[in-house]
Parts: sequence; structure tokens; C-alpha cells
Amino acid sequence: ALFFARQTVENGWSRSSLLNALSSDLYERQGKDKVQAQYALESSTQPISISEYELEKFYPEKVEGTMPTIEELEQRLSSL
Repeated sequence: ALFFARQTVENGWSRSSLLNALSSDLYERQGKDKVQAQYALESSTQPISISEYELEKFYPEKVEGTMPTIEELEQRLSSL
């Protein structure tokens, strides 16, 4: 819960954005243990690449309402 509270404040999520993050298992997908990843790759001398990435798996079926509108983005940028 603390992760989602922080993300909501830091990113200015709307209610629908928060619900989308909750339903899409965002916390589990963060991939949050950098030390473990660094340790696992430390002895590797080979370059690492991704051969295929299926981003559409992470999109909700209904995208409308989960992304901010142009007006919302402009309002957020003007308040910075």
C-alpha cells in the first residue's frame, strides 16, 4: 500500500490511474531488487539484449481513462 501511495503522490496519478496500476500488478512488475540483479549479472562479460518484448500484455483492455488527456498534461506542465 505504501508503494502505491508514494507512486500516486510522486506521479500525480488520478483515481483511474491508481486502479489501473493496482489491477495490472505494477508492484510485482517493478523488478524494485537492483542489488540482486547487479549481483546476478556481475560476472557476465557478454552483452545483454532483449530479443522480443510484448508490451501489449501490460496494457489494460480498456485504455481510455487510464492515460491523462492532453489538457491534463498541459495543466501539469504549466504548474511546474
